[in-house]
Amino acid sequence: MVPMLRRLLGEDIEFGVTFDKSLGAVEADPSQLDQLVMNLVVNGRDAMPGGGSLTLMTCVLESGVVRRDGDREWARMEIADTGFGMPPEVLEHIFEPFFTTKGQGKGTGLGLATVYGIVQQMGGHIRVESAIGEGSTFIVELPLCQARTPGPTAGELDVGSSARASESILLVEDEPTVRDFCKRALEAEGYRVSAVGPREALDMSAQLGNDLDLLVTDVVMPDFDGPTIAAALTSSRRALSVLFMSGYPRDRGEELTGAMAEGAVLAKPFTPRELCDAVRRALDRPPRVKGSVPGRIKKGSQEPSK
Repeated sequence: MVPMLRRLLGEDIEFGVTFDKSLGAVEADPSQLDQLVMNLVVNGRDAMPGGGSLTLMTCVLESGVVRRDGDREWARMEIADTGFGMPPEVLEHIFEPFFTTKGQGKGTGLGLATVYGIVQQMGGHIRVESAIGEGSTFIVELPLCQARTPGPTAGELDVGSSARASESILLVEDEPTVRDFCKRALEAEGYRVSAVGPREALDMSAQLGNDLDLLVTDVVMPDFDGPTIAAALTSSRRALSVLFMSGYPRDRGEELTGAMAEGAVLAKPFTPRELCDAVRRALDRPPRVKGSVPGRIKKGSQEPSK
């Protein structure tokens, strides 16, 4: 990931890496590890709008502080920035969904919550050390595998899905980081993915023609929202399946369900596996009743966070 991360950080941020090549392996979904690292790097970048330095380091925990789960030792990854830093009252909420210190339209409040969920799923720990004016260091600890063993193949994980994951998907998402993450996860499953922002959605659908099996779209976006795009595409493709991605809180589920009509809804944040499972279910659903298309969100409704 290092070359991609260097481009992501830009020229104003010095990027240093130190890897312990004798570290061994952790048991994890590679796409989830990618997302974990990318989200933490993006968080560090956003804390340094005027430039700075970011370092990524991996190592085995020192013998005096080794965490153990049975007989397993633990690996440590640190991502440190020289940005603004955070006061204690912010650190208390940093991993909560929808919590963000960024301005309107500049943050979803889901990046660090997603990271926390991934680490928990791997049986690991995450914490942050930070102070105003001194930057922040995110520390991730994951259990090491006892031995290096080849991971299961896609067929062993799910014999049915690997043979079928070849459909064409149009992915519409206005946030580049989320769009890239979803595209990588779906392509790793075997799908053919065309990923665009809302402005390019109709043009891309025209280019794809009949070679389009599923529309995966965020709900609230600038210029064109997801239901509007879905209505336009399904008007000429009655058999097209639709999967909406949304950060609506649960207490607005009834409103969302009504607005989305028959389109399936995947709540944010989600893991790569949850995204791929939702896509598979959407593709396997029976075709909609003729004349039924996903509806449009009523004018004036707002999504509090994505």
